[in-house]
Amino acid sequence: MFFVLVLLFGLFQASASCVIKEVSLEGLWQEDHQHLYASLVEKPCSILASINQEVLKWHEDHGFPAAQIQVDSSLVGLTRVILDRGTAWVWASPENKSQSKTKKDLWPKLSGIKEGAPFSLSHLGKAETQLLRLGYYEKEAPTQLFRQARRHRLVPVFFMKDRAINHAEAFFSYSSVDKEYSGSLEIALLNIMGTARDLYIEGETGEWGRSLSIKYKEPWIFSTEWSGLLRGAIEEDSLSKDALLEIGLSRMIFWDIDFAFFGGIGDDEWTTALELRYLKLDRFILPRSGISMDGGMKILQKRDSVQNATMALQAEGYYLLPFFGNGVLRFSISSGALLPVKRDFAIENLFELGGVESFKGYRKGFFRSRAYGWSECLFEWQTVSETAFQIFYQPGIYKARSPEHGWKDVYSYGLGLSQYRDRWNISIYYALHSAAPFLEGLLHLNVKTVF
Repeated sequence: MFFVLVLLFGLFQASASCVIKEVSLEGLWQEDHQHLYASLVEKPCSILASINQEVLKWHEDHGFPAAQIQVDSSLVGLTRVILDRGTAWVWASPENKSQSKTKKDLWPKLSGIKEGAPFSLSHLGKAETQLLRLGYYEKEAPTQLFRQARRHRLVPVFFMKDRAINHAEAFFSYSSVDKEYSGSLEIALLNIMGTARDLYIEGETGEWGRSLSIKYKEPWIFSTEWSGLLRGAIEEDSLSKDALLEIGLSRMIFWDIDFAFFGGIGDDEWTTALELRYLKLDRFILPRSGISMDGGMKILQKRDSVQNATMALQAEGYYLLPFFGNGVLRFSISSGALLPVKRDFAIENLFELGGVESFKGYRKGFFRSRAYGWSECLFEWQTVSETAFQIFYQPGIYKARSPEHGWKDVYSYGLGLSQYRDRWNISIYYALHSAAPFLEGLLHLNVKTVF
């Protein structure tokens, strides 16, 4: 027994003191990998395991999922590394086995997996995430891989069933102080007839004005990865009238970011816009974790003057963090600015603040400003019956218009309740602002039905 312990201790000491003196590579190696192994000289033998895994992962993502590495180390420090890449594999056309109205030939475009491209296991998870980001589907089962008979092709098979995503949404706000109301109605038709086409129509009216807007997406223009976008809006209130028509292109870059640019024409101006969006949520209904970021730049060029140009910058985002069981913390931030700063801007070009999308304690469009910034801290308690109770606080600042000067502080706070069901949901917010007594807040009611 003592002899065995001594032998094991000796082997352990030898392993611990093992140092790579020379590396010999056999097989078909990438140049970068050759340099990687050459840099291991005079380093402990134990580092080989992690390097081998890194190299195997690279081959797995570049068409060689069956790659293997064997290591033969001698007592004099010579390490022989043998790579067997195996047969190269490529993707076959993706399929979906769940019930869906989406046309079969669209799954390669929707998932981003191209038939004939080198197999990459990491693309499978990215493709699944990309499909879920569209909001069209729910995942029924894990994605699987199948080999085509007598061919080195792997078929990614998704199990994505359609979600009820078409919706009609009505929104109503009422101020007990000013006796003012506003209402809006949005109709969204998404993935129309299984073609990935989207259409949004929204109308709004109130004591102070009215508006109508439309958005349309035509995917894969001229069989490319670009989608065509059309946006139009007409707004009118007691102080101004404005109309704008924009045409643009968008596509996804880096698997996670939506990139879009637009050109448009307004009443007396040309517009150019660039927009970026990043969205990653764990789910669409009552999400508990994730992040969303949006940024945009728009240039407004007056048609009567080449030098009379304005730039509008906007950025917003939010971060969701699970908190003690059913609790969720939401941190939001938004800001915007019109440049150059020393200019009198037309009122229709100023940012509109107020309403549930910014300061909930004020009606929509209550503030007009050339620069603003606000944040929100919201705590949401999600119950098992798909009900959420909310409490929120929104501090912010905005640049006051003449005859006032400088930056003005403002904040909103209040309570909210959201109730979700299979085919409808309802949300109620009671919001106040810094100068409002508790019984003189704004009531926001939202009703949404999906079909």
